[in-house]
Amino acid sequence: MVKGVGNKDIILMVGGFISLSIALFLLILGPFGDPDPPPVTTNIDAATILGMMLLLLGPIPLAFGAFDHFVWSKRDPVRKKAKIQAKLYRKIAQNYEKEGDLTNALLYYDKARELWKAYVMGGYFEPVKEPTLEDIDGIGMEEIQKLKEFGINTLKELAKEHALEIATIFELKEAIVQKWIDKARELWDAHFIGGYIRVEKVPMKEPTLEDIDGIGREEIQKLKELGINTPKELAKEHALEIATLFELEEAIVQRWIDKARELWKAYVIGD
Repeated sequence: MVKGVGNKDIILMVGGFISLSIALFLLILGPFGDPDPPPVTTNIDAATILGMMLLLLGPIPLAFGAFDHFVWSKRDPVRKKAKIQAKLYRKIAQNYEKEGDLTNALLYYDKARELWKAYVMGGYFEPVKEPTLEDIDGIGMEEIQKLKEFGINTLKELAKEHALEIATIFELKEAIVQKWIDKARELWDAHFIGGYIRVEKVPMKEPTLEDIDGIGREEIQKLKELGINTPKELAKEHALEIATLFELEEAIVQRWIDKARELWKAYVIGD
């Protein structure tokens, strides 16, 4: 369950590149790099042998990493969504930049950067949540209550205990309690070290009317009176009708609607 950062394909590619670099370096040091090579013999020095082995084996992780990253990533729904969202958010940022709204432009450029990072790294990763006593197999509500009466409220506290003492109080076999303690130590170590778990759903905050430039509190109140509470609802409207009611230019309302459609499209892809 607990995994390291999901960039094994990148590590493989870097490892393959390093192997090839070392191979070439060793071969340069060997007879291939000697401007005045000795007569051909059956004896080959260790550096040359190692260099030739790395030259042969180095492309394997390089090719595997590249294949995994560039081919299989296209079939990964999390990566695919992240890539599409990154492009959409970059487009939204560029539109804000053209309009002179640098604050929102920078905001969406940052979002696009995070989404692209998620695509390259192989998905979204969140820190493992702090484990609890309930995460240990064999410990139910009754056992948790007894442990709390004994002053043990967390996995960290349980991990420091001795099995014999608790087994005596609980009237259980020492081996059973030892399993609890071992599991507590294992879970706590993973949390303390900073394990990461892959998140299958692209985390996205649902956009609101406030995210649309030009729509303030007064406009939001008027839109709500018309039954328009979200960008999704605004995206379905016709600019002329709202412009007439708001006594605004149709072009202004059309920009609101276009922005609502952009934001909602980006959100739906990640849902």
